[in-house]
Amino acid sequence: PITVPVLLIHGGGDDEERMLAATSHEGIHRLPEGSVLEVFPEAPHDMHAVWPQVTEKLVIWFRKHLG
Repeated sequence: PITVPVLLIHGGGDDEERMLAATSHEGIHRLPEGSVLEVFPEAPHDMHAVWPQVTEKLVIWFRKHLG
């Protein structure tokens, strides 16, 4: 079982990402408290369009949870 908070990152810029984000939204309550779903509405599956923003979210998350 997962015992630490999880950061889920999805885009919303294509059908695949919208489906994955919806699935994560439905299931996030099953993850440990403090888990977060972050959706970048303009990002397709490859995330290239928002890579700097994704990287920033990851750095903040790791600093908070590993620092």
